[in-house]
Amino acid sequence: MGASSEAISAKERGSAAYAQGKFEDAAHQFSTAISFAQKDDENLHVYYSNRCASYLNLGNVDRALMDAEECTRLKPQWAKGWSRLGGCLVRKGRHDAAISAFNKAVEAEPSNAEYKRALADAQNAKKSGGASRSSAQRDPPPQQQPQSQPQQQQQQQ
Repeated sequence: MGASSEAISAKERGSAAYAQGKFEDAAHQFSTAISFAQKDDENLHVYYSNRCASYLNLGNVDRALMDAEECTRLKPQWAKGWSRLGGCLVRKGRHDAAISAFNKAVEAEPSNAEYKRALADAQNAKKSGGASRSSAQRDPPPQQQPQSQPQQQQQQQ
């Protein structure tokens, strides 16, 4: 079956709201996309990832963390999900777990400099005992359009 038209429409509305800085509306729209998505929706992990970014921008790290965990459960080979998870874990001060998540992101996409930088930032935060805002914690915009190939999904931001 794949993606339902309702899920796709809600995702598009969520992406538009996010781009306008309307993170509460974006989170609501991504929630709507999740509720309409079929179990075999190839973009379900993206809906969770995008809602995670919205929650992070709202300062709701706990809800963002739950979405990042679900995203990585749904699509464990997707680097962006691990990066989202790492960003959440850094904000929670869970540096060892963040380093592990960023390592998985780098393993999945070794050429991505952002993931390498986020890993280094998490390692430095652990060494210093602090939780400075790293590049991993700057929340990139959600994915705008579904892509059929995993490499294209990882590159589009």
